[in-house]
Order: sequence, then structure tokens, then C-alpha cells
Amino acid sequence: MNKMLKIGLIAGLLSISAEAAVTAQTKITKVMTYPGVAVIKIDKTVPGCTFSNKNYVILDTTTTNGRSVYSAALTAFTTGANVQVAHSGCRSWWDATMPIMYRLDMIK
Repeated sequence: MNKMLKIGLIAGLLSISAEAAVTAQTKITKVMTYPGVAVIKIDKTVPGCTFSNKNYVILDTTTTNGRSVYSAALTAFTTGANVQVAHSGCRSWWDATMPIMYRLDMIK
């Protein structure tokens, strides 16, 4: 039983880490704001999801975390700072799906 529990935990952790990803260093080139979401364009492509332009990620701005990440995205956009975008999963957008951004790392 203990061995099965360990194997299940390892498999679960591997599946969670496989879904989340971080881009290479990039720059934010466009920020579009809509009610409850921000759509952000970056220099690097983001694999996965079905949106035809792979340079876009979507951010939920209705949560405290989302508003904090949005603030960092605006700062990075206006200052031209290098960033890394962490994303996980997809969200429906214009009859397609876009990667969901949940974290932004500004790099000096």
C-alpha cells in the first residue's frame, strides 16, 4: 500500500509539472485589457493551446494574484525589462484557446 501511494504521488507531481511551463527570456510587446482579463503579447512563442498566434498569453485580472501579475506586466512593458512568463493550461478566447499566464518574473 505504501509503495502504491508513493508511485501515485510521483505520477501526480510529474503530471502537474508537465502542464506548467516557463518561457525563455523575452519582452512584452503588447498589453490589451478587457473586462476581467488581459491579453499579453511576448517576443517568444508559447507552445500548446489552439490560438493561431503563439505569442499571446491570457491573464485573469479578477483575482489578487492576477492583478499583481498584471501590474508587473505593465511595469515590464513600459520599462522594456526582460521577463519570463510562467503559464499553465488553456482558456477559451475567440473560438480558440490561449495559454493562461499565472506568474511573471522580471529579469535584470
